[in-house]
Amino acid sequence: MTPQELERLRNKLKVRYVELAARTGLPSSYVQKILEGEVVPIWKDVDRIEKILLRIEAEPEDCRGSGGAFEEG
Repeated sequence: MTPQELERLRNKLKVRYVELAARTGLPSSYVQKILEGEVVPIWKDVDRIEKILLRIEAEPEDCRGSGGAFEEG
């Protein structure tokens, strides 16, 4: 998936950058910049984000984490 496709999936799943960062081990600001197209990413990081989003998508909705108390997007 491209970063733009991942951003659409993240929005669809209502996953916050903080939660995605926690699950990938990447800084939330870096995750946000990747998904918003502000940086040229290392593709292994894009792959990590994709794998986590697909895993979240497969989880039952009531088992998904809250992602933190605050976060844009």
